[in-house]
Amino acid sequence: MAKTQDWGTIGTIASILGFLASIIMIFFTDFKVAALVSLLVAETAIVGVVWFYAKRRASLSHPFEREDILNHVCYRFESLTKISYEVTEIFRVTQSHLDNVAIELTWSGRGKVHVETCLHKGEIQPIVDGQTGKIQFSLPLTEPKRFGDTAMTHYRLELEDEGHQNVPQLSKNVKRPCQMVIFEVQLNFLQNCSDAKLTWRERDDSELGQPHFIKNVPFDKASKTFRVAITDVCVGRKYQLRWEPSESA
Repeated sequence: MAKTQDWGTIGTIASILGFLASIIMIFFTDFKVAALVSLLVAETAIVGVVWFYAKRRASLSHPFEREDILNHVCYRFESLTKISYEVTEIFRVTQSHLDNVAIELTWSGRGKVHVETCLHKGEIQPIVDGQTGKIQFSLPLTEPKRFGDTAMTHYRLELEDEGHQNVPQLSKNVKRPCQMVIFEVQLNFLQNCSDAKLTWRERDDSELGQPHFIKNVPFDKASKTFRVAITDVCVGRKYQLRWEPSESA
């Protein structure tokens, strides 16, 4: 299919060149002038074809706008309803130009959402869907980046679970290549908690299906924290760190 499309593109370019050559021969009676103009048109077309295939090859090699090096997610609970969700990403740009990053999250709770970042002074207005829990906003980079550059994003969501619907789990949908994901859950209102379970499932799998177990993550009583690093990250998986609701009450 791809080869058919390539030949179709080449055929279209050849047709355009033939048409331009015909126009040139009509309007320029001087053969030398016509030949020179035809040569310029041909050179321009060749540059266009080279640019087209270079861009196409780059899009096949790097289908994502960025590739994560490190993704650190910190989920802090001051109480059952007062929550902070903080994300720091270090990534490599894999497109020609990038000046902002689109963020899309899904929160199981329902209530107030405030977004802030230490890398941007302006106010960030999220779009919050009260029915599905989806949160969307655009995060500007400190400066425009080009292919191969390393960049960082940071944002923090201050959440108020007024509906008391928040599920005691931290999830990450891996939509692009990533070298490492770090999950950190801080339960400041608890003195102790049983081990959390780190699992994964295919991103499009139903939540009713049985997830794949990775390991138990112990609760650190001193810091009141669950912390785990995932290094064998696979695109298309949804990683989850879940602790027992009964222990969080």
